[in-house]
Amino acid sequence: MEDLVIDLRYRRVKGPEAATELPNRMFDLLLVFLARPHVLHTRTALFEEVWRGTVVEDANLSQSIWMLRKALGPTRRHWIRTVPGSGYVFEPPGPVLAGGADTATPGRDDAGQAPAAPAPPHPESAGRPRWLPATLAIFVLACATLGVAAWQKGRDPAPIQPVTVALLEVGTAAGGEHAWPARLLHAWLGWKLRQLPEAVVLGEHDLAGDGWAPDPAVVLLTSGPAGDGNTDLFVRAQLVNGTGAARPPMELRGSRMQMPEMVDQLSKMVVDAIAPGRSTSAWPALGIDADGAQAYADVVAARHARDWPGVVAGAQRLLQEHPGFGLVRLDLAQAQARLGEAAIAQEQMAQARRLLAPLPEDAARMMDARELALSPHKAPQAAAAYAELAEAHPRHSRFRLHQARHLVRSGEARAALEILGDPARDHEPLETRIGRLLTDARARMLLGDAEGARASAREAARMTQLAGRGWELELAESLMLLARSSLLRRDDDAALVMLEQSARQFDLAGSTARALTMRFHADLVRSPEAADDPVFESLLEVARRTGDRDAEIELQHAVAHRHYRAGQHRRYRERLDQAAAIANESGNRFWRHQVELDLLDEDILLGDLHSAHKRIQRLQGAPTAGGGAARLALAQAYLLEQRGRTAQALATLDQAERGPDAGGGFLPPASLAELACARARLLLRQGRLGEAGDALVGCRGGGRGPLAQLEAGLLDARRMQLSGRPRAATLRLSSLAAEANSTDPDGPERFWLRLDQADLYNRAGMPEQAQALLRGVREGAERTGHSWLLALAETGLAEAAAAQGAWEAAGRHAASARRLVPGDTRSLSRRLDLVETVLALAGGRVEEAVGHLARLDAESHLSGDAPAILEVHSLAPGGADPGSCPGRGPADIAEDGLGGASLEWLAASLPDSATVPAHALQDELARR
Repeated sequence: MEDLVIDLRYRRVKGPEAATELPNRMFDLLLVFLARPHVLHTRTALFEEVWRGTVVEDANLSQSIWMLRKALGPTRRHWIRTVPGSGYVFEPPGPVLAGGADTATPGRDDAGQAPAAPAPPHPESAGRPRWLPATLAIFVLACATLGVAAWQKGRDPAPIQPVTVALLEVGTAAGGEHAWPARLLHAWLGWKLRQLPEAVVLGEHDLAGDGWAPDPAVVLLTSGPAGDGNTDLFVRAQLVNGTGAARPPMELRGSRMQMPEMVDQLSKMVVDAIAPGRSTSAWPALGIDADGAQAYADVVAARHARDWPGVVAGAQRLLQEHPGFGLVRLDLAQAQARLGEAAIAQEQMAQARRLLAPLPEDAARMMDARELALSPHKAPQAAAAYAELAEAHPRHSRFRLHQARHLVRSGEARAALEILGDPARDHEPLETRIGRLLTDARARMLLGDAEGARASAREAARMTQLAGRGWELELAESLMLLARSSLLRRDDDAALVMLEQSARQFDLAGSTARALTMRFHADLVRSPEAADDPVFESLLEVARRTGDRDAEIELQHAVAHRHYRAGQHRRYRERLDQAAAIANESGNRFWRHQVELDLLDEDILLGDLHSAHKRIQRLQGAPTAGGGAARLALAQAYLLEQRGRTAQALATLDQAERGPDAGGGFLPPASLAELACARARLLLRQGRLGEAGDALVGCRGGGRGPLAQLEAGLLDARRMQLSGRPRAATLRLSSLAAEANSTDPDGPERFWLRLDQADLYNRAGMPEQAQALLRGVREGAERTGHSWLLALAETGLAEAAAAQGAWEAAGRHAASARRLVPGDTRSLSRRLDLVETVLALAGGRVEEAVGHLARLDAESHLSGDAPAILEVHSLAPGGADPGSCPGRGPADIAEDGLGGASLEWLAASLPDSATVPAHALQDELARR
């Protein structure tokens, strides 16, 4: 094939770069491809053709494909194309031709035809292992050992160089009775290499891709009977460098009982060959006998298959007989951590750390970081430890990933995304790529970015599905994050599907508790009654027992918000208080601040604005970001608005929209839309109608669903009213009424929506419609104990009653509202002052009314809210001067297009309309 020769007799692939002899199964795989090029070979079919009757792992095929690509050479590796999720296609650029005389290899017949079947091994190796004669192998290894030792005596250690390496077991069937020494060497050597910060060790699944640049070094591992009529075994390693050139194999022979010692010795030789700068490093002894090592092979097989329950079961059995075997304790800790059993994993890691000593200094730092990573209370310390490793070894992308992962656990989502935003390496191990996506999704969820989280989680789910068996846990986590993003977007139907699928995958992965948690969350979505299910307390107990405080907080928080959506606010606050207590106890800053934001919203709803101000001051010094930072800004702007400080409220929104979160792309679209809606509301209060219209464009975005569209529509109707288009505003309001009836949000959102509708109805001269909505809000607020909502409802009812001329009812509602309104809340107090002004005018108390108007006029000029100035003057009785009008006067303001800024609707039932002209501004200005 072009410049490549396939030597069928000696099972070699020869090209201009090198000649590579392939193990039997790998060469058989190449023969299948040669026989049927340009055809899709499914993985199932290849297992049947090449490994028929043999128990093998799925990774064997990935390894063989990778070795074939390596043998083909860097310019021809693309001849084997991966079809994701299906198999492989062999696509040589030309036909497969029999070699002619000029390419004949020894042993071809006179006609130059290749033999129909592979010939026996080289004559010189017949009857012996094909790698090297045993005696020569031992001699070469001994000479190499003595030579290296003598050479190291006279020189400094070699500099430490980065290396990418893959370990492959070849020539032994999975489960074969003589495979365990190779499997033990794989585990022990792999662990040592993974402790070296300069080494990237590829797993079996990484070899299924279409190539790495540069090519990694490969260590071929095998073991089997030594032959020569005795019961001895051999264990062998051969290093093949990135160009395909193979070094002489290193082999040791001995009895079955000697194999662990030989594996330990051979691992040292391979580490010295791969990383010469580590030749003087101290490593712990393997510490296991032959019986334990053979049993450990099952644990290694389970770990390679990513069968974490199998690792736990096998490791626990082995530790009953071999409690001092540090490597299996490390395996057990990692498997338990993956299955969510943090507390138990910590215990095993501490013992493994004690047993696996001594270590090279930087390897010890890596183990320290891994130990910190298992502690639920030490996420910031773990992030700092991995940051130091990443700084010292920038090539190693997994250190940055671990740093980002623990920053997310610490609540530092923005910092995590800055790290994850760094360009990925051309080729990263599959586990690193999937971990990067899952960490990105988790960080975006913390920031409230549902769409960004969804995109990353979907890509992670796609990759894990293509990876096949062994990735069920990562798939379950991807689906869980997809469910959470759907819940954030209020898409309950999609969330239910994802939660059920996630539960099934957690079951397959052996994480029963997390599967049960997903099903519980699904039940919560279906019905608030699930919050009282006994399974909730069972899940809390499991979280406490396993030390998973994050899971405990998340459960409390999820149940709290189900109470919130059901309108059960007392129970909501109880659960929030419990979640806050756990977060404070565990030191989880993210959850502490998240619950603080929830409680801040509750402070406002309860009318405890003093507590809200204090909580804002605490949160301003906290590392809130993304959606959390937007929520804080919205609450702060709302409180400033209620105190009559509209300009300061707008400045607060400006800071949130233009601050570091917005500049770094960390403000999710939904948060930007919420900020735009709040901006539009404040601009309308100032009478800046054009700018408010621009803000409404952003208010409608963000993917927040019909509720956001309705909010934007109500603000637009208010803009029409202010601009003097009452008919258009009323038509808009009528069309929105049908939308409001079909959009029935949960919790206080329903009440805020109805309060806005009622205010528009009052201003449109439709107080009966306003009263129907306000009574519903009042009943709900009385039930939930939300005094602020109750005050707003009573104020609206006072306005409606005044507009109807029901003076006694208006006074009663106004008095009820006054009892609920804090003293420094100017916005709501102003509305009540205006109602009392109308009541004074209705009772003939003109001087009292003028006094109210004079004070309100001064306050309106101080705040700069143009519509408020015009509204005050629209109530001024003929011949009365409400105030001094510093700066721009009402006539100037009226020219800004605020023809609808009037309280004619509130004064509609006054008995003597002659004393209250609809608009007395011109007379007032003329007199001044």
